[in-house]
Amino acid sequence: MPTDPENNPYLPPASDPTAPEAPANTTGGEPDSRIKDPRSWGWAAITFIWIFCLTLTLQWFTPPHPVWEAIVTLAIGISVTASVISYLGWLHLIITNAKTIHPGSKISHGWAIGSYFIPLVNWIFPPMIMKEIADATFRQRTPRALVYIVVVWWGSFVVSGLLRKFMPPSPLYTATIWIPGICVAWLIIRISLRQLDWRNEGLPVPLQPMVMPGSGPRPVAATRIPGPVNRPAPAENLPVIPDSETE
Repeated sequence: MPTDPENNPYLPPASDPTAPEAPANTTGGEPDSRIKDPRSWGWAAITFIWIFCLTLTLQWFTPPHPVWEAIVTLAIGISVTASVISYLGWLHLIITNAKTIHPGSKISHGWAIGSYFIPLVNWIFPPMIMKEIADATFRQRTPRALVYIVVVWWGSFVVSGLLRKFMPPSPLYTATIWIPGICVAWLIIRISLRQLDWRNEGLPVPLQPMVMPGSGPRPVAATRIPGPVNRPAPAENLPVIPDSETE
């Protein structure tokens, strides 16, 4: 009997010794360049949003003087412009990362950013889009606390906007300003750090069927079709011979 496993027809074909494909990146290796670091835009957005909240708070304590009112108004205009630009820059970047982390995500850059500027649409769609971004970032395992923060963030933001439009500056209005500012800062930090983890650790490779090729052509003996085998008939089908004939 042959002892070489490659020429033994009674053994199955050998599998491919090549190792399976490794993940996009492993811990301790080079960062995954497909996922960008969103922390710069995120920290800029948090800084300007909190400066905006601070200027609105100072507006309530501003003495009735034209110079102070002009300074506070200018600070509000600069801070709100910078906060919008930095927040939308962060939003665009995390959407790109989310589509890389979860290719099945259907988040649109144009719709996600434009929903903040369309009347009536900007009351409903921004929190829904933020939830979709979180689902893609956490790969459908979004922490429940993050979902609650999204609801509190947008609910308090809408309430503060209504109070600012229909009420003069007051302590209640000041409190409703800081609630969405703190919530959006928490969302920015949480989502940015999770995407940064994917960037440093590497994305998981989905399980796919793998065809293992054989080691080469099999011997002819291994592929030959066996011929028919003659077997004796069952005992019950044999003829019975009388004893007289046998004698």
